[in-house]
Amino acid sequence: MSNIFECLLVPVNGSKASVAAVNLAIQLAKEHSARLVLIHVVDTTVRDQLARRSGRARDVVQRELEESGKRCLNYAAQLAERAGTDFDKVLRVGLTDAEIINEAEAREVSLIVIGRPVYRWPQGEFFGRVARHIIESAQCPVLVARTKAD
Repeated sequence: MSNIFECLLVPVNGSKASVAAVNLAIQLAKEHSARLVLIHVVDTTVRDQLARRSGRARDVVQRELEESGKRCLNYAAQLAERAGTDFDKVLRVGLTDAEIINEAEAREVSLIVIGRPVYRWPQGEFFGRVARHIIESAQCPVLVARTKAD
């Protein structure tokens, strides 16, 4: 019988929520002998807004965001490496939710593990748009990892 999870996709962005997702995915990968795919997306909408607001060139902002993404990926990779888990690192540029969904479909992942992004406003809490879109659009199951503070 094959493992229920053969490949797990984990979006990383350096937040506490994404670190919780990485840790949970590592645990699942070890239990199911699965491979991890760690993905960071440089969101073009965010890049364009940052460039416009800062007055800096888009390519300069993109390079900075890519370097930040690489640091996030490297941190997640260190966690996976310490746990003895096989992994790939992927850096993409585009719309975050679309790139994550495309990567999941291209790799035929068994499960996407995302952090629980909750935004607090005076009107209350709400779940992140990107996470919601991934949950609604993914062709595979999506597991939402909570942080200890949730």
